[in-house]
Amino acid sequence: RQSVTLQALTRLVETACAAYEVAVVDMGVVNAAEWAPVLRGAKKILLVAEPSVLALNMIAKHVAAASAAGIDCSRIEIIVNRWRQNDDEAIAAFERNSRREILTRLPNDYRQVTEAVMLGMPLVGSANNTLIARYRELAAWVADGAQGALDRRVATPKFVSKV
Repeated sequence: RQSVTLQALTRLVETACAAYEVAVVDMGVVNAAEWAPVLRGAKKILLVAEPSVLALNMIAKHVAAASAAGIDCSRIEIIVNRWRQNDDEAIAAFERNSRREILTRLPNDYRQVTEAVMLGMPLVGSANNTLIARYRELAAWVADGAQGALDRRVATPKFVSKV
């Protein structure tokens, strides 16, 4: 089994960031203190969680660990995946307790996502499809941020609001 050092991964991420406007790194669950060299260089850090109390509490712990590791937590954005309207109470409690706003809620569409994965096809649908619309808005927000056109202190993405 080959292993890659954190230093090598940091250089790889730095190279990708220098070559492209946007570099997305799916790090899974990592120790913020160990990964601080990679995380400190990120313009934005997106934490994705399901809307359960347990998952949202884990997000709060990850933010606290990032802060303790010297990472600027104002760059951390939180995305709720598999959101349903009956999850709003847990999300509101998280926002209130953590004093952090959820960037966006990606609606739960298990059937559509499973079908796309099983067929190896991208998500497709009408312009009225909420899940696809949220993905497009999130992609546009990421692209705008990469160009420096969006400053969250000045402009709030329209998809922050609840459905």
